[in-house]
Amino acid sequence: MAGAVVAVVKDGQVLLAKGYGQADIAAKKPVVADQTLFRPGSISKLFTATAVMQLVEQGKLDLDRDVNEYLDFAIPKTFAEPVTLRRLLTHTAGFEEVLKNLFVASANEMRPLREYLIAAMPERIFRPGAVPSYSNYGLALTGYIVERVSGEAFEKYIAAHILEPLHMEHSTFAQPLPQTLETAMSKGYIATAQGAKGFEFVQAAPAGALSTTGADMTRFMLAFLGEGTFDGVTILKPETVHAMETRQLDWPPGIRTLGLILMEYSSTGQRIVGHAGDTFYFHSDMILIPEARVGLFISYNSAGSRFGGGRGEVIRAFLDRYFPGPTAAPPDVDPKMAQADGRAVSGVYTTSRRSESTFLKIAAILGQYAVRSDAKGILTIEENKNLRGNLKRWREIGPLLYHEIDGPDTITFRRNENGAVTELLSSPVTLEQRVTGFASKTVILPLIGGSLALLVALASRRLNSQTIWQTTAFIPA
Repeated sequence: MAGAVVAVVKDGQVLLAKGYGQADIAAKKPVVADQTLFRPGSISKLFTATAVMQLVEQGKLDLDRDVNEYLDFAIPKTFAEPVTLRRLLTHTAGFEEVLKNLFVASANEMRPLREYLIAAMPERIFRPGAVPSYSNYGLALTGYIVERVSGEAFEKYIAAHILEPLHMEHSTFAQPLPQTLETAMSKGYIATAQGAKGFEFVQAAPAGALSTTGADMTRFMLAFLGEGTFDGVTILKPETVHAMETRQLDWPPGIRTLGLILMEYSSTGQRIVGHAGDTFYFHSDMILIPEARVGLFISYNSAGSRFGGGRGEVIRAFLDRYFPGPTAAPPDVDPKMAQADGRAVSGVYTTSRRSESTFLKIAAILGQYAVRSDAKGILTIEENKNLRGNLKRWREIGPLLYHEIDGPDTITFRRNENGAVTELLSSPVTLEQRVTGFASKTVILPLIGGSLALLVALASRRLNSQTIWQTTAFIPA
């Protein structure tokens, strides 16, 4: 890794804002917390949500009104239930995954937000309000609504109503960067040995285009921890901040879910909300612990040995040190129930964050994973690994409720009306759905593999026949 920045706030004060490593390896330029710009990716969504809630406070937006009333193009009425701002801010609008032109190669390829939204409009594959499915498109649409209703270009609205009031003087959504900030931008790296990469242009700007410093992010965190007010400036009312932090989805207690964009984090006995963010080169997290009035922001300018860098280790160590969780033993579950439930939940699952109408459907099939249970009912989930790189193991602590062994996470399964286990709840922003029959990779991949093998064999046989014919056709009699 090349460099990182970490910022910690508590009780209205900055405890730490520090740069580590280098912003530019070739130029030997260090990371400076109040000068070096990082790209925090989807943490940008918190600024977009803040803008929406400001307009809600002013009576210009209604969270539960059909968004078509705010747009100058139509979201098709695929379902009877409308797409609303509340559903956009909880990723429950029902959009499939779409990646087309989410990033573009240069400023010349950037298009007006409206053009992008029309050209990249995804299918709606879930009934609105029913299934969380993380959507960059949904937040880009939200930003366009801010633009339409306020009468200001999105990046100018954010600057005038959030960044400038909070004196976040080294932050912007502008792409390319203003000349005053361009020289302070950290280089981005996949790995340091591969050299620096260029500035990333995010076409879906409201979903991930922010450039900021660690020091500027302390001011944003302090505003939220101050119930919308910091340093004499109010960007939101206290009740609005509380609403953004409040669980919006009816999920079981102990299972992480969403507020209005703010998502719950694995807890050590504290209520923790925040948001993560990834571009190709930058990897970031921001967490808030409202009752303790503590905030932590961390961002890397490199992926390092794996995508996402090491921010999970830092957050886990931070929480273990300053907010150690209870050490009580998990409740005992009847061994026979654990075994029976383990058999009931075992199977193949797929994420709701997927595509059904584009080539990404293939990725969704390849991304299916198996839940397995051992003889004692201990679960493992394919590719679900802890910070040490080992498969997480899950012990049942209640009916279809599982806690990570030697870890902080909790998951649960849900049955349908017929009593069959059909859903796994593990993430605030997606739902894992059980896959059976010909939709399962355990069936479809062998079929595809067999079909390809047959085609290769037939092609080879035909080629050999043609070769023999061509050879014998020219042998003199």
